[in-house]
Amino acid sequence: MKAKIRGTNIEMEVRPFYDETGYFAGFTNGYNNYHSADIVFPGSPDWDKTDWFSFRREAAKDILCAMIEARRPVTFQPVLIENALMYTNALIEKLKQE
Repeated sequence: MKAKIRGTNIEMEVRPFYDETGYFAGFTNGYNNYHSADIVFPGSPDWDKTDWFSFRREAAKDILCAMIEARRPVTFQPVLIENALMYTNALIEKLKQE
């Protein structure tokens, strides 16, 4: 079934999974397990809502990690953080236009 991670526009296919006791434990998309409170389904009021603050934080962390990985050996500089935020803000602007 189709679902989104709460507060994001990330759509994925999920299926219910059960823990070792046989009780409902949440949803899985093959790689990650999600608690029911973290998943939004089509038709719910939160389906079209995006938490841009959380999205910005997670995207900036991912972009910063990629930038550091590309600069091996690492010489961490504060300018990397500013660049990561600049790229993240540009990404969010582009996503909001679509």
